[in-house]
Order: sequence, then C-alpha cells, then structure tokens
Amino acid sequence: RGVRRVMYPLVETMEKYAMVKPSEVDMVIISHHHSDHVGWNVRCPASDPNGAPVATFPKPTHVYQQAEWDYPAKHFACPWRREWEVKSKPLQAAGLVKLVEGDTSLLPSVQVLSTKGRTPGHQCVRIESRGQVAYYVGDVLHTVPQVTWPEFSPIFDCCRWTPDLGKQMERPPLARDASAKQRKALLQRIYEDHAVILSPHLPFPGIGRLEEIGGGRFRYVPVAADPKTASCFSWCCAG
Repeated sequence: RGVRRVMYPLVETMEKYAMVKPSEVDMVIISHHHSDHVGWNVRCPASDPNGAPVATFPKPTHVYQQAEWDYPAKHFACPWRREWEVKSKPLQAAGLVKLVEGDTSLLPSVQVLSTKGRTPGHQCVRIESRGQVAYYVGDVLHTVPQVTWPEFSPIFDCCRWTPDLGKQMERPPLARDASAKQRKALLQRIYEDHAVILSPHLPFPGIGRLEEIGGGRFRYVPVAADPKTASCFSWCCAG
C-alpha cells in the first residue's frame, strides 16, 4: 500500500470520464485516514518513478477533521500511523492541509459533517447544486443491509474495539455504538433532504436514493440513468 503500488488508474480515469486534471482540482476532502481513502494523496513523479512522493493534487487544500489528524499524529500506537506519515504528513509540509472541527461549511454549497465512530474523526460531505443534494458517505456505509439495519457495525469500526484494544491502540474515547448512531442519523438526514447517496463501498457505481419502508427504516435504491442525478453527480466530480 505504499506510494509505488498503483492498483487503479485514478488520474487517468478522472481525466477520461470527469474531464478533470489534477491541477484543476480546487479542494480535496479526506473522510478518514484508512489506506483506501488516502492512498492517492501522494504519488511518485512521472518523470522519476524512484523519486520522492509528490502531491497528486498539487494546488488544493486537503481538508481533515482535527480529531482524524491528531490521532495518528500524536499516537504511535494508532493502526494507521504509517498511512498518516506516508500519505498525509507530506501534504502538511507542502502547506496543503486544512484542519476543521465538527460540522463546517467550506463553501456555500459544500459542508463537511462530523460522523466519528468508524474512526475518531470520520467526516461525510454534503453537496448541493442545481436544486439537488448529494451526500458522500465515506465509510458510514459498507453494505446495502446497513441501510435498513443501521445498527449493523463492522468489527473494524474503532468504536467497536474492546476496551483493552482501545487502550492498547491509544484510541480517543468513543461510545461503542457511535458509528451506528451516526449512520442512523445520517440516513434520516439524507432521506429528509431527498438526497443522492455517493458511496465508495456500495455496489458499483455507488449512487442511490433512500425509500422509506416503515418503522423508521429505509431501503437502498440504486440510481440508474437519471438526468437530474447525473447532473448533480457530474458537478460533484468536476465542480
């Protein structure tokens, strides 16, 4: 998972399908520090595969929650300390990091929402454009059943660690049901906003809406070729 291991052609895919070059990106929002979410923060320069890693997106501010930054930065026992050292710390040295605390409006149409539980500083993103609303949910959702049963939490959520493991990993205090509560609240908010879900873990392409099924529960409805949704999604990628 180092900077020299390329699994997916992110930059080429962005340029081909979203028609956006890395130099044209204005802002990068980091949901959390797990390797599959910060892996493209830096990369080796094309001109020198053995050279020092450089920022994939060289101009924009990379936005983290303060708590998400502090845990690996201040605790050597943090399981993703190495990810922070390799994938995030170089951005700070380059002056490309902005730390926020809690729900924060970054632009009139872009807001980050604190959803700690998966990690101590996990955040989601609310995006509004052209009368449409979308939520990038990060790791709040991993599977479709969690939409209907938000109380289902993976054992990998750090709030689910045993007390002994939490102490060993020097994890900040977190309620054991933190991720489940955040998931339930976020789903309700998404439904009330009539919003689109953008998920990196739900079945491809990870775009869908919620349908109420009673009892305060929802089901996930994948979005097909919907022009309104496509308009909002294209703005999320290229706006």
